[in-house]
Amino acid sequence: MAACGTGQAKTGIPVDICVWSDHHTLGMVTFIGFAKTDDPHGVFGQIRAELEQPAR
Repeated sequence: MAACGTGQAKTGIPVDICVWSDHHTLGMVTFIGFAKTDDPHGVFGQIRAELEQPAR
């Protein structure tokens, strides 16, 4: 399961937070200062794919 939310810091800086969990993993990625034209959700997918690797 994964979900993303958006917010704003007290200083007005945009903040996007994406979290996910499964049977073996719990993770969170925070994006601070992404412009509205950027795609934090797309970048989140790339980051998650890089982080989720089977144990060796």
